[in-house]
Amino acid sequence: MDTQFLCDFIDNLLANNGLKLKRAIGVGLFLFNKLRNKAPNYILDNLKELDKLSLEKKKAILKEVKKFLEEQKKNLQTKSILPREERKPIDLFFKSIDSVKILSKTEKKTLKALGIETVYDALFYFPEKYEDKRLNNWIKTGD
Repeated sequence: MDTQFLCDFIDNLLANNGLKLKRAIGVGLFLFNKLRNKAPNYILDNLKELDKLSLEKKKAILKEVKKFLEEQKKNLQTKSILPREERKPIDLFFKSIDSVKILSKTEKKTLKALGIETVYDALFYFPEKYEDKRLNNWIKTGD
């Protein structure tokens, strides 16, 4: 959703005391389609009925939509990329199993015996030998 484009569009409609808004047709449907997945239901309901309303009510609804869009824009700006200090480094995946505090001594010994040295190895470990205990239903017995 391009919030800046929609804010500019609404500003353009409201300019000159709503001159373009008086002449425009289908504004509510256009905005409804643009905001369908993002806006709350009360805004969407108002946008469905926008073309049937008086000029003053149209202006009020468009101001409300613009207010919503500006709040969305602020939220997107505040949810920007985390600073480098707050990111979780990938180095944690390559920590030794010995430095993991939640594992007991026997669990650490078992993992070492299996050849697992790092947390990354533990995440992607698949045993070479394992017993498949699923039932074989595809074998048919003779009648």
